[in-house]
Amino acid sequence: MISQIVSAVGVVIAGVFVCALYYWLSDKILQIVFPVPVDNVRAASVNLNRRAMVRPWLFLGPALILLVVYLVYPVVATFILSFYDRSGAISSVLRTIAGPFRTRSSASPSSTTSSGSPWCRRRVRSSASSSRC
Repeated sequence: MISQIVSAVGVVIAGVFVCALYYWLSDKILQIVFPVPVDNVRAASVNLNRRAMVRPWLFLGPALILLVVYLVYPVVATFILSFYDRSGAISSVLRTIAGPFRTRSSASPSSTTSSGSPWCRRRVRSSASSSRC
């Protein structure tokens, strides 16, 4: 129990240190990329404005990346996985929904009737005679 607490405190301290290091390094990089010349007031003003425009994105960037990785990606992956059953095959619900939109070239041989048309399958089930297909 004590080792877990020490480990958790160490991770929190390391996380704070890494965040402070990131902010310090990003500020140093901004100072190198957009230097403030002493003799040219106009260039200094332009570079300070550019720093002011870039700095918020440097701070928001990691947060946005984490949001995408931990919120958006699982939602999209869950949505895609919802169309498959446990065995990894396409769900029967998706096949039912996609049925009217299937073309003859995309129809599998098992889904066609004796006449070869995948469109006849529903009509064969609903009618007593398969001669309508």
